[in-house]
Amino acid sequence: MALTQVIVFAVLQGLAAIFPIGAGANAAVLRWATGWEADPALMAAGQVGVLLAVVTFFWRDIFSMVHGLWRTAKGKRDPGARLAFQLVVASIPALALAFVADHYIVDQLSSLRLVGWISVGAGVLLLFFDRMSMTVKRLEHATYIDTVLVGLCQVLALLPGASRASSTMTMARLLGYERDQAVRLSMLLAIPFLIAVLEKELWAANMHFNTTR
Repeated sequence: MALTQVIVFAVLQGLAAIFPIGAGANAAVLRWATGWEADPALMAAGQVGVLLAVVTFFWRDIFSMVHGLWRTAKGKRDPGARLAFQLVVASIPALALAFVADHYIVDQLSSLRLVGWISVGAGVLLLFFDRMSMTVKRLEHATYIDTVLVGLCQVLALLPGASRASSTMTMARLLGYERDQAVRLSMLLAIPFLIAVLEKELWAANMHFNTTR
């Protein structure tokens, strides 16, 4: 793969992590426009970059959760530990549903027109709920039901044209979280999800390498 292709894929992968367009839409449009196919190893590298960026930016929250788990192990209650447990609980059904959807649904959604409509729909929904929803909640007010609902929306990222970030932020805004808190909840929930996706991409890259060498 040429250096130009690597740079283009890397930029699109980064943009797809934060904008309501989704990596699937980027890949579909780029494949239609240029005929380039994304190398599995490159996709895995992109996931590593996104994961490192999220962990680096939200290191204070991560440190708070780790410290909270340490305090909980010593018999003390801590809001950081509570948030960590909420993220774990929310990730379990999301990953289970993503596994089913990835195997039985997503392969049938490859139409470029459908990708476009999904992208437009996701953006419109985010705009609507961002403007119409209340802004009364902070991350400290999160319940297990809230985190599970937001976490399940990550599965929508498997639809070509939908974005994990926009889906989760839309649900968080619908539940009444302030804008910055919706982003915070979305990105923290992304960590376990991205780790699972990275493992899948690494497995795909390994299979691709074994079949082409």
